Amino acid sequence: MSARRSPAPYAQFARWAAVPALMLGTALLLVAGLWLWVQRQAGDVLTLQVEGRLRYVVPGDVQVVVKPHLQAGFFELDLHAVHAAVLGLPWVERAEVRRRWPNGVVVRIWERQPLARWGETALISTTGERFAPAAGTLPVGLPALSGPEGTERLLVESLRHFTDVLAPAGLKVAAITIDARGAWTVTLDIGLVMRLGRDRIEERLRRFADTAVPTLGDRIGQVAYVDLRYGNGFAVRWREQAPVPGVEEG
Repeated sequence: MSARRSPAPYAQFARWAAVPALMLGTALLLVAGLWLWVQRQAGDVLTLQVEGRLRYVVPGDVQVVVKPHLQAGFFELDLHAVHAAVLGLPWVERAEVRRRWPNGVVVRIWERQPLARWGETALISTTGERFAPAAGTLPVGLPALSGPEGTERLLVESLRHFTDVLAPAGLKVAAITIDARGAWTVTLDIGLVMRLGRDRIEERLRRFADTAVPTLGDRIGQVAYVDLRYGNGFAVRWREQAPVPGVEEG
């Protein structure tokens, strides 16, 4: 009677290998099924939520620029394209875009903060960026800045500085202009025009604040303009011809 042989080593190995293979196949089927279920649950992107402290951005405008991208499925949605479309709106300074399960997209917006007008149709933001909102949406009461291309940031910094210098006298800047020759003109909210010329702007500004304002006193509101393009003094033109002793009339 012959002895019973044990299975060949390779046969045992095949049985052992079949177990993890079966487990792997089952796992793949489960993953595929789960993925199909997720796809059905997500469906198409149908909802848009706009967030942020919005004063100038109209949610309807966001809907218009984003809508063409919402035809894709939830996972196929191109977030970069949506982000670029939102940034194309003039009042948008920064934006974040994210998906919201199961069928939505959320857009969070940070608006540009207007500091001044630029020309008739544009604005300058507090960061010195020029942008052009839709006609009829420009805020009222902003100071006006005007100058050659590339002077936006210089004018923004100057507006802040001039405001600080003139505030103690109760004066506000209504407009600053740099003309094609580089000459500066500043208009105050009382209608007074300061002619500062092309150089020594800081020195002339200080001369106005420290000398001209105290000299003119209560009659400063009657001044049409102050010309500060003199070596050490200034000239005044009055709206009504009523010169003040000690003040040179231009």
